[in-house]
Amino acid sequence: MENYKNVPGYLYGLSPSQMDMFMTEDNPVRRQSESVTEESISSARNYLDNGGMWSMSGINDRGPSKYSMSVSMYRGGGRGYGRPRTAPPDLPSLLLDARICYLGMPIVPAVTELIVAQLMWLDYDNPSKPIYLYINSSGTQNEKMETVGSETEAYAIADTMAYCKSEMYTVNCGMAYGQAAMLLSQGAKGYRAVQPNSSTKLYLPKVSRSSGAVIDMWI
Repeated sequence: MENYKNVPGYLYGLSPSQMDMFMTEDNPVRRQSESVTEESISSARNYLDNGGMWSMSGINDRGPSKYSMSVSMYRGGGRGYGRPRTAPPDLPSLLLDARICYLGMPIVPAVTELIVAQLMWLDYDNPSKPIYLYINSSGTQNEKMETVGSETEAYAIADTMAYCKSEMYTVNCGMAYGQAAMLLSQGAKGYRAVQPNSSTKLYLPKVSRSSGAVIDMWI
């Protein structure tokens, strides 16, 4: 760069006086270029290629939508409508942006807390849009038919579904046994789906037997 004045101007497209503007230490272009790193360039390119806010699948006549990036990634969008080159950074958040709740474990307190929180957030975010609940759960029992959760956990989810203003669409994508089948039935009429290889099974709730003196029945 020190001998640029000896090189024909057409190679740069700028005159020597114009080039002098970029050779000073305090020019704004030079200061800005110092903040550019290989990491920032690659991340910006990844954003542009893999479904950024200006991707075709995430924009409409009114401009980019609120969920333009996430919806574009969810639909396999991006520039040229191709699949993203890299995996989404946070799959649970991606599903939540698409208003999908996934129940894929037995209904234990930790699962109930997560599902209820997701339902309440989605209903608060936009009560006019439906919520999709995908179910692949053995209910309050595990695969050995051992009780691992209380029926009240499932009823907490069912009551939250009834409380939400958003319409509930339920899908059995594997199995819905016991209380999970009850949650499947909580979907809106006409929007309760069972996939071809899925199974649904109902069974009576297991309750602990009580015993004691007969006189205690009168107390």
